[in-house]
Amino acid sequence: MSIDEAGRLVWVRELLEASRPLPDLARDLASVPWDFEGAGLKLEAVHVRNILRRYLEGDLSAEQVETWANLVEGRDDVVCEGAPSGVVEALHELANPLLSRPLTSLSARALLLQLG
Repeated sequence: MSIDEAGRLVWVRELLEASRPLPDLARDLASVPWDFEGAGLKLEAVHVRNILRRYLEGDLSAEQVETWANLVEGRDDVVCEGAPSGVVEALHELANPLLSRPLTSLSARALLLQLG
């Protein structure tokens, strides 16, 4: 499947918002080249806060949050430069629970406080 830059960014926006099932998003994004030269979408604190809230509400599991964070982390079409304080660190923590700490209700609430 060939997709243009605008279509790719629709998928990236859906990823940041987790508005579709993660396996579907992962499949779609795997079909486009990893490298991206255009203007990507900025990772905002609201994206991470929404994921954490959905976890606390039971809508997402810790494994799904980790999957989401791994899909977002390091993408060329997601701009982290200039992101609000703590956003990149929170994303890294969510993507790497074995290196940081497991996601629990307590750690999710702590990250929410950190993100403001």
